[in-house]
Amino acid sequence: MMELGQGGRLIGFDLDNRNLQEARKRLKRFEGRINYVNDSYERIEHYLKVLKLTEYDKVLLDLGTSSPHLDIAEYGFSFKKQGPLDMRFIQENKVTAALVVNKLSEEKLVEIFSNFGELPGSKKLAAQIVEERKKRPFVYTLDFVERISPAIPKSELTKRLPLVFQALRIAVNDELNVLKRALKKLFENMSKGGRMAVISYHSLEDRIVKQ
Repeated sequence: MMELGQGGRLIGFDLDNRNLQEARKRLKRFEGRINYVNDSYERIEHYLKVLKLTEYDKVLLDLGTSSPHLDIAEYGFSFKKQGPLDMRFIQENKVTAALVVNKLSEEKLVEIFSNFGELPGSKKLAAQIVEERKKRPFVYTLDFVERISPAIPKSELTKRLPLVFQALRIAVNDELNVLKRALKKLFENMSKGGRMAVISYHSLEDRIVKQ
């Protein structure tokens, strides 16, 4: 249960306005003390000026994707549900997962799966994608899964498919670079003696936060 101290104020960032609307419902008792910002947390300096604030004393970053992103097939984040190969947090982003797998070079795909998914067999997977897209473009999630599966050992499918989708999602939304830039800005604008807590969900995020 979230609590705000006497006179406390909260600024909540989320790229997906649907999440902010849900937060408004759940935190209705704090109405007037919370600013809901439909933007990236890396733009903290801009919003400090907009809201006429000089600093803050606590930061909590939850780096995970929300349940609706995985549950709603139309978002394209799930490898278990049929939806468009999208994976964007905001529609203004022109880069989709379909664009990544259909247009990027084999070498770049290897880099994405190796760096953002830490996937064994990244070269074989990238080669399979390039070969398959010659036949027809990738458009939908389950079709993509079916056509890349021959490049993944059957015994490893349940372990590796989440990593494939994680790597594509990170590439589409530039997540790790956003995190690096944001951590620096958030720390620089925090008051003396302030505290920052970060909830990370995989080793790539964890490594950046610890460093």
